Amino acid sequence: MTKTRRRSRPWRTSWRSSSQRSAGPLRVPSGPRRHAQERRERRGAAPARREEGRDAPLSARRATGKAASSEDAERIECRRRSCTRAARPRRFLAPNPTPFTRGGTYTHLVGEKSVCIIDPGPDHPEHRERLVTAVADAREVRIVLTHDHGDHAGGVPKLVERLDCETWGPAGARYVERPLHAGEHVSTDQGELVAVPTPGHAERHLALHWPEAEALFVGDLLLGEGSTTWVGAYAGCVADYLGSLARVDGLEAKALYPAHGPPLTRPTEAVARFRAHRLKRVAQMRELLARRPNASEAELVEGMYGDAPPEAEKAILASVGALREHVLRSG
Repeated sequence: MTKTRRRSRPWRTSWRSSSQRSAGPLRVPSGPRRHAQERRERRGAAPARREEGRDAPLSARRATGKAASSEDAERIECRRRSCTRAARPRRFLAPNPTPFTRGGTYTHLVGEKSVCIIDPGPDHPEHRERLVTAVADAREVRIVLTHDHGDHAGGVPKLVERLDCETWGPAGARYVERPLHAGEHVSTDQGELVAVPTPGHAERHLALHWPEAEALFVGDLLLGEGSTTWVGAYAGCVADYLGSLARVDGLEAKALYPAHGPPLTRPTEAVARFRAHRLKRVAQMRELLARRPNASEAELVEGMYGDAPPEAEKAILASVGALREHVLRSG
């Protein structure tokens, strides 16, 4: 019987003394740590063999290449209607308000016994304790990141220590142990969350589609208020961002859950609003470069934004640089 080798987490042992580490795993009597201990023990067992007949879960039949029957379709539709009526994510607002995070970062939880924690937020003790309490009765917990910016992922190391869970998210992002690629899913007891690559705000950014609730967790691709998010992290980010908006629009979700601000209950209008703003900025940049092709980035900032507030100067410079690169590349 072979045990799965777990990936090293440098931060996981920093809080334990050398004597504790040599004594083996800590014994935890109750609450989320009890469930964490049970999960550790289960990892030593060989995975149960799933049935391949009509009584097997649909995901198992997908894995064996068997086509879904009409009964499967009816069952999925029934679950979708039930989720749409009843299931809503649990939302927890981290106390990290800034001009960029607006009121703070929202962490979303999907599931009751098999739970997905989407974007744990910053490293804040009060916020972390609320999340630990929220999953105290869960048998299985996973963390999923939409991207690895500090206001979304800063709380991962200490939360992982408390819950002994695995972190999923975009390949190459900080703290991610299980990369999620397009179309791959994370299972909960309220339905599957399907990975949708949505680069633009960050190069490694994904949304999570919740088909059974007709919802989408969009990270920082869109915000719950206004018409813009920051796009300036890397060369090609403007084109990526516009493509991601189109990809999200094509999913025809009934609700979008951003990490900042309230849910968006009119997704088509929201996507159109954010797209229009970005295209307006592209048009402004094209016009400025036509008049002043050798303008410096500082001159372009002044032409587009006027006097930029000092706290936003770095972000605005990056955004203007990305717009300039996009216009020059696209012609």
